[in-house]
Amino acid sequence: MEVGALMARYGLRAVVALDWEAASQARADGMVIDLNTRHHEPSVVYSEIAGIAEKLRDARVPVVFLKTDSTLRGPIDASLQAILDTWGRAVAYLPAYPAMGRTVQGGSLFVHGRPLNETAFARDGRNPVGNGHIGELLSVPVVEIADPAALPDRLAAGTVYLFDAATDQDLSRIEEELEAREAHALRAGPAGSLTPLLERLGRGKSPVKYARARGG
Repeated sequence: MEVGALMARYGLRAVVALDWEAASQARADGMVIDLNTRHHEPSVVYSEIAGIAEKLRDARVPVVFLKTDSTLRGPIDASLQAILDTWGRAVAYLPAYPAMGRTVQGGSLFVHGRPLNETAFARDGRNPVGNGHIGELLSVPVVEIADPAALPDRLAAGTVYLFDAATDQDLSRIEEELEAREAHALRAGPAGSLTPLLERLGRGKSPVKYARARGG
């Protein structure tokens, strides 16, 4: 729901649903499908994400955003793998959420300046995360990007590009570089990482309400 509310803030009509059937029947600028996969087994998550990703691909949806937890909890690796396998393209992964104190430096996540593994999130009862170096948590191919201007002109298919960011301005710079390379279609990260893209898509529009469709 966080993504739907964020879209509405920038004048983009969003529908929030629990499955593809409900979401795809609504008239909106975007759909938010809440699969609630954080506590599911990775194999189950892979299947669920891949199934939705196939429908999005076949429907030629221009931008796909995989919302991930801002402290890396849940089966993020399986989710990213499903997107990569289904679309066969690169994914831009922006784990930083500066407004919530989540920053990424050298490919590692910090929470209010502290390494993730030194925070209470590392001892989460259901999803402990003992390693804040994001690339080491992923089995998919990862390229760490400290400076978005250093992005190659053509991103390698089947690869996750992992971006450092410490401020909202950093997120905006990343968005500019992705847009310049027409590489903004497949995205992943916490909701706040999507803000620069939504600002661009909603430029000149007034805030709207978002709808909730039935499903599940």
